[in-house]
Amino acid sequence: MFAALQWSKPKVSLRAIAEEAGLAIGSIRHYFTTAEGIVRFALETLVARIGARLEDRLASLLPQLDAGSLSGDAAKEATVDLLAELLPLDEVRRQESVV
Repeated sequence: MFAALQWSKPKVSLRAIAEEAGLAIGSIRHYFTTAEGIVRFALETLVARIGARLEDRLASLLPQLDAGSLSGDAAKEATVDLLAELLPLDEVRRQESVV
């Protein structure tokens, strides 16, 4: 779905979105009446996915932070791991980064 929504394209069409998703255009129109609606949905989904990954990373760090056992190099490594969630380091994040 994200490939059809790249900002470099001047206009996003429901037809392009349906083709990318492998669906009939009628299936897309059933849920979205405009291309803007699906773009909004895609961006909200993108924010939710990235947010969930960041929350998962933070949740795993909280016990260490509460115990005071995260300092020095471990703290730097944890920070790098957390921020790496925002970088296109795998196929999922690469697709997300072109939206």
